[in-house]
Amino acid sequence: MTTKITPKQLTKESCFFIRKIYFPYLGKCEGSTFTTEDGEPIGEQVIHTHCTVIKCNRKDEEGARYDIGEHFTHVPGFTPIKIDLHNGVISGTYKKTWIGGKVEKIDFKYEIESISGKRDDITEKYDVIINCKEVS
Repeated sequence: MTTKITPKQLTKESCFFIRKIYFPYLGKCEGSTFTTEDGEPIGEQVIHTHCTVIKCNRKDEEGARYDIGEHFTHVPGFTPIKIDLHNGVISGTYKKTWIGGKVEKIDFKYEIESISGKRDDITEKYDVIINCKEVS
């Protein structure tokens, strides 16, 4: 059963699995596993991780095609992010790579609107889905 999870609950964990993150512009993204190096709770740390944009091939209003992702890693949709659970924000940078070679770097910052998930019975770690909204 999925329940609402507070950011504070996650700061007490040394590991959790981010299944999905929903961003206003990027849309649905696959998450990653976050684990502290020393096995200690996250505490005051800002989490540096990544997500992968599901729909990375896009078109603008005029039909011009571009990809969203980390241009230098050549992994479509790869986007480095920072999760600040204490302030309830996720920020990062993604790149729009236009057909023809032009690359735009776009910084973003969204508020965490909700976190839902459950503790996995086997690993005893949280498996979460994060929903974000525009910063108000």
